[in-house]
Amino acid sequence: MVFNRLRRKLTYKFYYLLDPFYKLLPQKKNQNIFNIFSEERSGTTWLAELLKAGLDAAIFWEPLHPERGLISSKYGGRPYFTDANKDDLKQKLLETLSGKGVNTWTAKMENNIIPFYTASKPFLIKFTRVNRLLPEIFSHFKFTKKPILLVRHPASVFLSQYATFGNPNEGFYWSPKRKSEIVNDPRYLQHKKFIDSQETLLFKEFSTYCMNNYHIYESEFKSDNYSVIFYEDLLLNPMETLSEVILEWRLEKDKIRKIIAKLNKTNTSQGLEKNPELQMAKWDNKLTNIEKEKFQAILNYFSIKIYNMKAGRPIKEFS
Repeated sequence: MVFNRLRRKLTYKFYYLLDPFYKLLPQKKNQNIFNIFSEERSGTTWLAELLKAGLDAAIFWEPLHPERGLISSKYGGRPYFTDANKDDLKQKLLETLSGKGVNTWTAKMENNIIPFYTASKPFLIKFTRVNRLLPEIFSHFKFTKKPILLVRHPASVFLSQYATFGNPNEGFYWSPKRKSEIVNDPRYLQHKKFIDSQETLLFKEFSTYCMNNYHIYESEFKSDNYSVIFYEDLLLNPMETLSEVILEWRLEKDKIRKIIAKLNKTNTSQGLEKNPELQMAKWDNKLTNIEKEKFQAILNYFSIKIYNMKAGRPIKEFS
């Protein structure tokens, strides 16, 4: 236990010192793999906590992190397939989707690393920064357990990313660190005129977020390959929203209910509102009416109809 406490502290500042030790340990193949896919700041951590309880699983944490994850930073912070990288990247993803490869980052949420090597618990792999890869992942990879696609209002996700990782003067996507990943992106080149015409950095950043993710929002949201969960539905009715997944993944309902009750007591300390309606509308108070109109124009340009700037909930008739 002393080692585990030390390990978690070291994960944040000196993770690279322990990684060689992790790689030396033999890892047994885990046949019980579950996957969550989404953008960062979409609510994946909250969802993972609920599912972890229902599965009694070990969380395999964000393997696509560009610096600390399992896939090389040469593919960028939000990787996508190209003719040059598709074979190598597909192989790396195949290994990652099978839970292969443990380091201090992917194991950081667990006090005990033994299950990662013995396969004594199911793996719940929490993917973020993955949305550009999803069309190919859902088309070309087979899953024994239907994965989850978590979808949240684009303004909510973007503004949370911007506040957490961005800089008012440099932005997030267009910061000097990340700009080089965008300028040669085929999607950017396709939409360059529109994105570059934005009169403020905020609008240019939101346009870039939508460029990366519009295909998620224009999905039919019904598929035999994956289950869709809307973050807003999860906030309002968590057990009802998870009902399909509970059956598909054979989750223990009582354990999930206990986690929900526990989280409801600690929401304010986690930066969440106790009232789900207020939580969904947090973005509404961060934008002026003029900014909302501009955000709506950007959503319109990218044909994102499942959400708009007048409501926090998804508009289901478009799904």
